[in-house]
Amino acid sequence: MPDPEIQYDSESSKKVACQYENKSPFINGKSDKFFREPRYVNACENAEWSLFIWSKTDPEKRFLKPFKCHSWRHSGECCRWKGAQDFVRVNEAIASRRGWVYIVLTFDSSRWKDEWMAYKSGVRLWDKLRKRMIRRWGKIKYIQTWERHQSGWPHVNILVHCPLLFADCDGNGWKKVRKWLELNAIQCGFGMRTWIEPMKEGKQMAGYMTKLSRELIGAGTKNQIPVNAPAHFRRIRASVKLLPKVFKSENSDFTGMLTCSPKSEIDREKTMKLYKLQEKKPKLMQEKVLT
Repeated sequence: MPDPEIQYDSESSKKVACQYENKSPFINGKSDKFFREPRYVNACENAEWSLFIWSKTDPEKRFLKPFKCHSWRHSGECCRWKGAQDFVRVNEAIASRRGWVYIVLTFDSSRWKDEWMAYKSGVRLWDKLRKRMIRRWGKIKYIQTWERHQSGWPHVNILVHCPLLFADCDGNGWKKVRKWLELNAIQCGFGMRTWIEPMKEGKQMAGYMTKLSRELIGAGTKNQIPVNAPAHFRRIRASVKLLPKVFKSENSDFTGMLTCSPKSEIDREKTMKLYKLQEKKPKLMQEKVLT
């Protein structure tokens, strides 16, 4: 992983980037300019893909519908859908324990060549700080969400569950803990600006962590979704098995396939091809259902 103290050569990076469709974050020192939305987001926005769906028990029940990405990167309906899903999972995890501490960590732009590299290195930096916290206060559980400041640089909001840490933050104790956090955060690679406080209202904090809607947190219309983060970046991270699994219906009678064509362009000939594929695919499924 690149060291934040190293100033990378823009020209040499530019040559390498040509091999990867100019995805390098160092070109001209601007990552937003060369950021490309994932293909599935563009397909959802422009209705370029479709879903061909049919019933497992009755293959004659079949229909086409536009593909929806349900990604947090896609503003509008998809982002709200994903935010609602994240809220349910985070809220359930918070309700399972008492004694959460809220922490904010930032990045010092002077120590990094580009905000893209800050995103890429964030997991490694948190792992170093987390180990120091374990040595001081014992085992911890955490839930974190990444956000983008107006400047484009990331910051991370973290909920930490640790009885000893929560006890030390009681009253004015959080001030002493904050001094320790500032010192160790800087040593691990984060910025000097930090915040820590014991969590008071679980539902309000869960709403803030997931950005479900501005009504939950009483904020304005600021959009802090980290759309400039690298590809495959996970906005929400947590300790292993802390968040409940994403709900999936086990009794669904429908299955289907994705076709990279808009619904409006799928003519009769393409539809017949889909029907032929359908006839091959559901045979094993039907046997499982009937048995």
